Amino acid sequence: AIRGPDRIDLYFESHDQALRWGRRRVQVEIESP
Repeated sequence: AIRGPDRIDLYFESHDQALRWGRRRVQVEIESP
């Protein structure tokens, strides 16, 4: 489960890709149409 307002869940094609990404701090912008 993802807890906290400052976290997002990302999808990766493989477990290896997810491990290579690891944990990162990124800036996210949400745009509405």
